[in-house]
Amino acid sequence: MKHYKIRKGRLGIVVALALILVVSGVLIFIKTSKKATVTYYIASDQPSITINADNEEIHLIRGTKVIGIKASDKNKENMIIKTDQNSKEFEIDKKYLVETIEECVTNQTIYPRLMVNLRKDKGEPLEKTVGNKGEALPIKRINYERDFNKDTGEVNGYMIEKEGQIYYVDSMYVEPTLEEATKAYPQHVIHSAYWDYYFGDGYSQTAYIDSLDYKPFNKKQYTNNPLRSDINAVHISMNIFKQEFDYLLGLCKETGINALVVEVKSDIGDIAFESEQCKPYLNDSNRAIKDAVVTKSELQSLIDRCHQEGIYLIARIVTFKDQIFAQQNSEESILSNDGSLLIHNGENWPSAYSRKSWMYNVAIAKEVAVMGFNEIQFDYVRFPDGLVNGEMNGEINLHNTYDEYKTQALQRFLMYAYEELSPLEVYVAADVFAWPAVAEDDQNIGQFIPALANVADVISPMPYPDHFGPGNMGSDQPWQNPESTLQNYSEIMKEVLNSVPTPAAYRTWIQGYACMGHVCKGTPGNPQRDYGSQEMMDQIHGINNAGFEGYMVWSGYGGSGMFEERKAGFISSTLPENKKWKHSFQ
Repeated sequence: MKHYKIRKGRLGIVVALALILVVSGVLIFIKTSKKATVTYYIASDQPSITINADNEEIHLIRGTKVIGIKASDKNKENMIIKTDQNSKEFEIDKKYLVETIEECVTNQTIYPRLMVNLRKDKGEPLEKTVGNKGEALPIKRINYERDFNKDTGEVNGYMIEKEGQIYYVDSMYVEPTLEEATKAYPQHVIHSAYWDYYFGDGYSQTAYIDSLDYKPFNKKQYTNNPLRSDINAVHISMNIFKQEFDYLLGLCKETGINALVVEVKSDIGDIAFESEQCKPYLNDSNRAIKDAVVTKSELQSLIDRCHQEGIYLIARIVTFKDQIFAQQNSEESILSNDGSLLIHNGENWPSAYSRKSWMYNVAIAKEVAVMGFNEIQFDYVRFPDGLVNGEMNGEINLHNTYDEYKTQALQRFLMYAYEELSPLEVYVAADVFAWPAVAEDDQNIGQFIPALANVADVISPMPYPDHFGPGNMGSDQPWQNPESTLQNYSEIMKEVLNSVPTPAAYRTWIQGYACMGHVCKGTPGNPQRDYGSQEMMDQIHGINNAGFEGYMVWSGYGGSGMFEERKAGFISSTLPENKKWKHSFQ
């Protein structure tokens, strides 16, 4: 047998070739023994899509990651896929598949459902530029890290283009199609045509129905801040909150009171704590905070102690009655025809049309929301009353920059407040006059209650018995019949809340002060009443009789001097489940 010698150099070449062949074979084996797969993401102009696979409906959230297995044997436009959560393979149109998550929202254009002020970016101030109802706004980009919800496929906001500029708009105001943006949503609102006499035939239909937003509003319930229906509160000044804190804690332990309404900003415009957010809106911010009762750290300490005791806190912010803001922002306020600030009942008023006034009040609201208030209550969310003659005669300037109805301005303000405050998991409440619900109009102050209730978390009318005249609320003397007065009024509010798809929680104010002397005249047939404990209980029973829980007591600045003699009347308002009113909108 012959032995062949292989030179060392040639041996290395042979070994290398063998290795190459082995590796190539392994790769070929792997490639041929496995299906080729590619990662895709579900894409759509809607938050989710539904497909049928073997008579089964499969729901896929926009942005869901899927594995592409192979092209369909039956339809070249389809692909066989599966998800990470489900090993089952099913067929889908390729138009729903994109290669990156940043492509999963396929909308090219959005359309505002109502006029909305645009912003340079999320969280930036409101610009004068607006998106109009039904206007096509091209989408330039979406911040997927910030504004895309991978769990739901929802987009929270868009960067759009208008007039060559890039702006941001929150998704709560826009729709993916023109048809949806111009859709008239069902409502069962009854409205008076009284104001047609002043403003022309058809005014009421437009101001109360056609121009307002009745789309179901996506209101949230926050896990760490639940909104109970049996919140029983007393109103107090910030000074009482500080000086009589221990008394208030005792009141909450000894009575049915479980919440406090703390005055944060007064109807003069004074801010009760050392706010930092008022500075960008006032030339002399010291005017608003010079009489501040507490520092921010002191207020934070009081809030923390209330939370430790389980006390629900409501920050009352007087909104469009603020002469400090008005005097420093005349271009944002109501003027006489000579250009001077209108003096209405001895005071100056910002215009509720003013976006700067909107931003000012919401900035203060956000400041205290971060500190731990559970709810922001906007009071004086209205225009001044009694202006109709001045409007008709051209004697006043409301600075109606966007040619809005008063009702539109107030509903849009609450929507803006909700946009800003909901990320902080705090509720938005609005105080309203009682009479607009009875009159079925806005009393020319903008408070059309169905429209406000459809977007606010809480609606709080003020049906104080001594505010009703003879014959109102089913009584010759409503002030002498507090239980039936509150029951009958609450029954009216029940119909208002049933007229809209997403009503606010109803928590009414009750009277906790002596009946006004010119009403309760102190005669045998009309005795003076101090509205003490018995009257407190009567009003609460009236609210309960209509199927509602919760109340708030107005006793001015409050405190032990007012509360102690009424303390027995601060009872629980909790009802059995079968006695509670149920919303019935169909």
